[in-house]
Amino acid sequence: MASENNYTDKQIGNYRVISKLASGAFGSVYLGKHAIFTKRPVVAIKLLHAYLDSQEERDRFLQEAEWLEMLQHQHILPIIDAGVHEGFPYLVTEYAPNGSLRDRIKRLSSDPLSVEECLDILSQVDQALQYAHEQNIIHRDLAPGNILFNAKNEVLLADFGIATMLDTASIKQTTNPIGTPPYMAPEQFQGEISKEIDQYALGCIAYELFTGQRPFTGNPAELMYKHINENPIPPRQLNPNVPEHMEQAILKAVAKKRNDRHADVSAFVEALKSKPKSQPVNGTSNKHERTSTLTRTPINSVHTSPLSPVPILAESLNPVPQAPVTAAPLAPETESKTSPVNAPNWSLNLGKAPKANTINVDPNIGMPGHHISAGAVPS
Repeated sequence: MASENNYTDKQIGNYRVISKLASGAFGSVYLGKHAIFTKRPVVAIKLLHAYLDSQEERDRFLQEAEWLEMLQHQHILPIIDAGVHEGFPYLVTEYAPNGSLRDRIKRLSSDPLSVEECLDILSQVDQALQYAHEQNIIHRDLAPGNILFNAKNEVLLADFGIATMLDTASIKQTTNPIGTPPYMAPEQFQGEISKEIDQYALGCIAYELFTGQRPFTGNPAELMYKHINENPIPPRQLNPNVPEHMEQAILKAVAKKRNDRHADVSAFVEALKSKPKSQPVNGTSNKHERTSTLTRTPINSVHTSPLSPVPILAESLNPVPQAPVTAAPLAPETESKTSPVNAPNWSLNLGKAPKANTINVDPNIGMPGHHISAGAVPS
């Protein structure tokens, strides 16, 4: 397999490998440099483990890479190149050296973000999502781990490799409801995909930024039950410093029914920003609000453990007789000791057209997880 090879100082396509950044179940990620145009910036190279042994499989991979390359926006991580190296597909993306929002959330208890910083991050994510939605593309797996930061600390939204493209319908049904459970909308667990699931996920992220906790915790089955049936604790009960208008905006974004949410993600972020003029914030004037910080509930290991997006089995979608009395904490997962790798997760279902991608996410390395549903994968 490709993962068993040491590619340091070797060449993948037009790129010379400088060092290995990380490795996961679906591929290995390397820091690379263009072999000819050496003055170009370094890039992230994701070499997938799945061997493509037919021309049809290789063509399908390149077609989907071309589809992703069409997403051109200042806050979307760009795909620079793609190809097949000795039978193994690879993607080349911009390298985002300043980590992810998940990294920043882990530091919140000791280094809280200001209200202005939180709103700025959410606004940049909103711009990327709104652009994608205007192209009828849904992200499907928005989570702090795929909100990345470039050298200028600007947001780059990654993981569009698992996105779904809508044709003309506003809702799409899928038999493969996979995502990151703490950020999945109720209807997403039930196989319904729409633009509103991205708003719900962004609402969960805003909730976590302003309170230090996720709306719900538990194992995947418990999370599914809670997202579908339970309401989150109002943010102000966890952090009284959250302004009331922000609390209301977040709770509307995570409403159980998609039609009860904001008109779109931009309307949600605008509601976060639009404090009523007559309403003071913690007894301070607007001048002080922009630089104030929100004191958060300390974040424990349950809330900061990276989570793998997991498939939700069809049988688990049946109605649950009753809510669990106590939510079992998420089992801590092993943190990657390598540098955060900043490029999109990828999933390719070669048996279907590019508009019917399946989700198979590899959060440990932040790069494409590649699932081949047709063709042999050599051991």
